[in-house]
Amino acid sequence: SYATCGEVNRLKHTERMRSLKGKTFQVGYASNSGGWKGAYNYNGSFATNNLWRGPTVDFIRQAALVGGFRINITAPPEKLVNKSKNFFSNSEFDLCVYAVSLGYLDFCVGGFTINEERSTITTMYEVYSDPMYLISFIDSDGGSDWESFYNELVAVFRPFTFGAWMMILLFALPVLGMIMLYHEYDQPGSVYPKNEPALIEKDNGMGNKSTKVAFLKTPLHKHILSSLYRS
Repeated sequence: SYATCGEVNRLKHTERMRSLKGKTFQVGYASNSGGWKGAYNYNGSFATNNLWRGPTVDFIRQAALVGGFRINITAPPEKLVNKSKNFFSNSEFDLCVYAVSLGYLDFCVGGFTINEERSTITTMYEVYSDPMYLISFIDSDGGSDWESFYNELVAVFRPFTFGAWMMILLFALPVLGMIMLYHEYDQPGSVYPKNEPALIEKDNGMGNKSTKVAFLKTPLHKHILSSLYRS
């Protein structure tokens, strides 16, 4: 079952992937400062050109490629500007959220602060997590007690002998990975697709180039390595 395999929502994920395929979404892009997080465009928020960059932009482009849907960069209608100011503030990010809540946009792309006002009228998704912090012991002199830190670090390996760990790493996990590959290969929404989309660029001469999406067969060895890594 899905619960036994640790993925209770796998079926729902598959259905959602199918619902995206072939759709065109009206998307508003809000520009963050510099674009090192979120999205950025030299022309500011809601620019309808292809100069957008940033980690959130890269994420949504890859999502569109994998999900098989199209993105139509759209600005909120002017008639919503004053209404958004009255409801929220004069923030362009609030305007984008306001447009989504009324159905003028399907979703917004950018680095948004999740606050109570925005989350009450629309759904917010996190596409990256905060940094991980390592907490270690401090000795009586205020420095790091490396011996205590080392003992805590290796404690996770103590329940099994060296031979047992080798059995797990070299046999059990690879076999589980191959079984997962066998059951998931070429299934809808699977991480082991038979074909993967690729953006092909063709030179038409005279400096003109055209691009198209083609589905190329995924090498089997790539799936095998991926299954070993995931196990």
